[in-house]
Amino acid sequence: MTVLDTLDADVRAVCDRHLALSLLEGVVLRVTDGYRSFAESAQIWQVGRNENGEEVGRILTRALPGYSWHNWRHAYDVCIVRF
Repeated sequence: MTVLDTLDADVRAVCDRHLALSLLEGVVLRVTDGYRSFAESAQIWQVGRNENGEEVGRILTRALPGYSWHNWRHAYDVCIVRF
């Protein structure tokens, strides 16, 4: 199973189009994340925060578990591989 397989079918279609259009412009993207469980979202939310949830460093997300589109298979992250 790939990251793309974790996405909702409609979001997968958008992602495929995004990747294809980027490639036409000479930009190679890699999908780095798709579906996230609530537990994974909680771990990512905790980055940059202390045990009380106070911000103490670089914040990766402001979305609590259940409030991230990733939890519902409606979001994906990309990074640029080649520009």
